[in-house]
Amino acid sequence: MHNVLFISVDSLRFDKVAVMPTVKKLAEEGLFFTQHFTVANGSMPSHCSIFTGKYPQHHGVRENGVKLPDVRTLAQILREQGFKTTGFVSSILLDSYYGINAGFDEYSNASKHPWVEHYLTKIGYGKYNVQRVLWYLGLHDGRTRSCHQVNKDVLAWLDKNNDKFFMFVHYFDIHRDTYGNKKRIVEKHSNYDHNARLIDSAIAQVIEKLREKGQLEKTMVVIFSDHGESLDSNDKGHGKNVKDEEFHTPFIIYNSRNVKSQIKALSRTIDMAPTVLSLLKINSEGNEHVHGMDGTNILAHEAEEVFMEAYPPYGDVKAVRTLQWKFVLTDGVHQQLFDMQNDPHETTNVLEENISVAQQLRTKLKRHFKVEFTQQELDEVTKERLKGLGYLD
Repeated sequence: MHNVLFISVDSLRFDKVAVMPTVKKLAEEGLFFTQHFTVANGSMPSHCSIFTGKYPQHHGVRENGVKLPDVRTLAQILREQGFKTTGFVSSILLDSYYGINAGFDEYSNASKHPWVEHYLTKIGYGKYNVQRVLWYLGLHDGRTRSCHQVNKDVLAWLDKNNDKFFMFVHYFDIHRDTYGNKKRIVEKHSNYDHNARLIDSAIAQVIEKLREKGQLEKTMVVIFSDHGESLDSNDKGHGKNVKDEEFHTPFIIYNSRNVKSQIKALSRTIDMAPTVLSLLKINSEGNEHVHGMDGTNILAHEAEEVFMEAYPPYGDVKAVRTLQWKFVLTDGVHQQLFDMQNDPHETTNVLEENISVAQQLRTKLKRHFKVEFTQQELDEVTKERLKGLGYLD
């Protein structure tokens, strides 16, 4: 395969592929992983796991606004293999300031002038600063950009480039509400499907551009999400729990040797990089674990379980999930066990009836999360950014 295109649709639930005709068609004509789960429901920790193939405990990023340590990434590996690497992101959460651009020859941030944005937040009083006022009035948003703005750069890059490439494209429209331009999270969810379709149209533009240039058949297109979104009227958003609506996410590989198949084995975001590398035959040792990653080539080695962690600043909620069971541990004390095959909406705690299963899963969870972890301190620039996106008070 000549090229690799990674498309991240931020906050896309697995079930919402159905409202995206282009993405749905790519899923039907490619490899569609139907039991795919993220390991974290925060944008930065999840994307770091996707690019490193490691759980957050091992790559060092468990919340937004934290810098990725010196951990080997997919972009670095592919650049060493002769790929020209380029990235286009639409949120300051994935800004190069946080080191997620490691391995990219070119990396286009949400704002081309991040320090100007920082100084705008200093003019005013508290949250009533110039940057926030400009955003609220719809005059300027230096924190995010729409799929239309992202595609302007993506399509221009594809027009002028003919080298073998690895491209990362990130769309934030569901999160930012491009369709309705709502200012409050509780309002934007009514436009969820509209924003998903906007992104679908943007993806269609990129696919058509590749087709026009005769590059589509040479390109592996990988579509995924960092996390889902709760649309429940009592708990909108993401980050506070480990329910499947936030952790069950799409994973599609189109044009991988023209194979069409639904993959029903359990897969995880940490498996994406090693699976893609194996399909590209970039795995010199042929081992189960590629380049020291926690994940595996899921087409050759089925995962037994996935470890999940809710966004740490919101509370201590962890889980381990298999195809049948999900064990949830809250604050290290409160235990729940759900039979996911018979109770997919996680309504009934069946722990008392399945004590031995719960004990086995608790042991696995405790073993996984026992790794000592020291969180990095957030700097002032980051605190202001996260406040503007609703992650800090």
